[in-house]
Amino acid sequence: MSRSLSQNLTRKCVILFSIKMAEQASSNRRPNFTHDENLLLVELCEKHKDTLEAKFNSAVSHQLKSQLWQRITDQINARNPAVKRAPTEVRKKWRNLVMNAKKEHSEEKKQKKVTGGGPMPKPVSAISQKIYEIHEDSPSFIGLVGVESGRYTLFVLFNRMCSPTENTQEKKIILLFTRLHVFTSEYATCSTLA
Repeated sequence: MSRSLSQNLTRKCVILFSIKMAEQASSNRRPNFTHDENLLLVELCEKHKDTLEAKFNSAVSHQLKSQLWQRITDQINARNPAVKRAPTEVRKKWRNLVMNAKKEHSEEKKQKKVTGGGPMPKPVSAISQKIYEIHEDSPSFIGLVGVESGRYTLFVLFNRMCSPTENTQEKKIILLFTRLHVFTSEYATCSTLA
């Protein structure tokens, strides 16, 4: 009889402990970002992309980036006053959204190369598509230009070089790749003649 009573008490203690831990876990967890908050975050990060992704230097300091993340957080909090978000939480959400966009586009590219059969691939979400459009020239999304990816030909490089929206730093890099390509082509021609 005492053994049965002991087992019963043990079960009750385990159940109470589990309930207590579940309450603590649920009280520590922050609410998920809403779709509107995600869209606003993408819109604001697109607007301030140059500053947010710039390397630290005399023009862009850690303090400037922190202030910008605080302003973005304030605008998100104004949209949903029921939940107060912290700048670190918003910044982490942005990183996660970018990471998910990379995964979705990588999966989409992989599915395009498959010969057929099987279920239809899951379409890329609207938020991931927008993030991809923001970062479409970023090496983290498309690979290194003209090096090992082989996706860019000389024609594309010349077209980008002639584009009025490109900055001078990128034009110098493109010109360098172009000269390198011409040099290696001339070297290959000379070595075949010798």
